[in-house]
Amino acid sequence: MNTVSAHVAVRRARLAPWTGVAPLVAFAGVLLLSWSLLPLLTGWDVPADNLEQMAWALTPDWGYAKHPPFPTWLLIGLRHVLPDGLWLTYLLGGAQVALMMTVAYRLTAELLGRHAATLAVLFIGILTYYTQRLHYYNHNTALMCAQAIACLAAWRALMRGGTAWWLLLGVAWGVGMLSKYQMVIGIACNVAWLAIATNAAPWRAERRDVLRGVLLAGAVAALVTLPHVVWLVRNDFPTFGYASHSLAANLPLRARPRNIGAFLGNQVGRCVPALLLALLLIALERRADPRGDIALASDREVHASAPGRWFLTVNAVGPFVLMTALSAVAGVDLQMHWGTAYLWMIVPLALATRVGHRLLHVPPIRVYAGVLLVHLLTLAAHAR
Repeated sequence: MNTVSAHVAVRRARLAPWTGVAPLVAFAGVLLLSWSLLPLLTGWDVPADNLEQMAWALTPDWGYAKHPPFPTWLLIGLRHVLPDGLWLTYLLGGAQVALMMTVAYRLTAELLGRHAATLAVLFIGILTYYTQRLHYYNHNTALMCAQAIACLAAWRALMRGGTAWWLLLGVAWGVGMLSKYQMVIGIACNVAWLAIATNAAPWRAERRDVLRGVLLAGAVAALVTLPHVVWLVRNDFPTFGYASHSLAANLPLRARPRNIGAFLGNQVGRCVPALLLALLLIALERRADPRGDIALASDREVHASAPGRWFLTVNAVGPFVLMTALSAVAGVDLQMHWGTAYLWMIVPLALATRVGHRLLHVPPIRVYAGVLLVHLLTLAAHAR
């Protein structure tokens, strides 16, 4: 069921999945904690979403006026074991980004090797969704974690097989739907990739098993969301009314290109710090070694297999293609924060390209220094 290149990458990750990650964990941990607590300690404006979650947590329910209940449930649970307060929502925002980064590391390690996984975490950490907005705790951040886990489960379900991964995929889909209905976009991309992958030779004979796995995951997701569906029926679908403000906006044709351009421009803008740093590091590396003779460790030479490239492309670019299509065809009013759950995967996709692969040549100390500098500059710019 596995191609040779994919099997090698997965086997390597199994042998030593977390080897040499102590510096990365320490570095990322300090930055995540800083971006979580600095807003609280320095008096930044409190996100309305955090206050909203605190208010909803006073009345446990299977749904709320605007959104499904999972993020609120999580806050309710933690309030019983940790001191309550605004700080808890800030900490949860940072913890969810940390969880996404952990999954991103594991997934990238299997696709591209451990060194690429380290770079992925460092560069994801300077996308501005995960710096200036890291203390936000809302349905987008919960969706982000569900989407990340769903992508890892979908990859392993196909590459390794086993019922457990299909079950996890279903749980992730269900929790994602209980976080925000936008999870349907992530589900569509997961299923699209599985369809594309099983059209290739290694998995063509396994289509029936994969179809059964997808149906099992769908059944689990339906079971997870069933209590919320019952609540929706009994309460006359209040969350649908809130969602309709954007989904049923029916923007005029002349306004749709502007809406799409603003949305995609915002997503690109959030990547600018990472993009500029990457280009600078690549330029410095080429200047130091114009012939590209730097010797790389074996795990730095791993290139994504064909299913790996399709996996990254569909799950990184697919959500933005679907959202763009919704605006272009149906007049949906795209909200800038809708990219929170998906933008992180752009980094592993970029590392899988020929240009991105040049970053694997850069000495790690230089990458760490550059990332730290970007964090300091971003913080200084935000403080103004």
